[in-house]
Amino acid sequence: IGGVIEWLGGLVVGIIGGQIMAAFSTFARFLQGLVELITGIVQIISGIVGGFINLIVALFTGDFSKCLDSVKMIWEGIKNVFSGAINILFGWIYEFVKGIIDWFTELWDVLVGHSIVPDMVEAIIDWFMKLPKQLISMISNFVKNIINFFKNLATNAGTTFSNMAANIKKPFQNI
Repeated sequence: IGGVIEWLGGLVVGIIGGQIMAAFSTFARFLQGLVELITGIVQIISGIVGGFINLIVALFTGDFSKCLDSVKMIWEGIKNVFSGAINILFGWIYEFVKGIIDWFTELWDVLVGHSIVPDMVEAIIDWFMKLPKQLISMISNFVKNIINFFKNLATNAGTTFSNMAANIKKPFQNI
């Protein structure tokens, strides 16, 4: 029973520990993505705002070449907003699917890969290999105990009868 409890304990620790580590890893990737998202949004907004400011300055100064560059800058910022949103969406979908795949991969690894099932099969085979020796030992001990019982029975009976005879003689010895 101790081996079974040890095996179950290893199973629980392996699965829970692996799941906790996977959760922390996923959370860390999420935070990293969130920081990149916020950084990207700030850069895009500053690019768009900078483009509008440059456009206004270029319009007031009459520099139409800078106006065209500013419009291009604003257009690139708007494109970056949409492409960034699409990349974020695909990134979240990818991480979600990857998290599910990683969970099943870890579960397979714990159950079949190198841990539970092979260890359990090995333990069962070892138990069956020890069985003949343990069975012979049990039978041998049983026979020894029966022989010792009858030896002790004879010795104890002799001692008991000697004590009874001595007790019966005792009162007559003083006469």
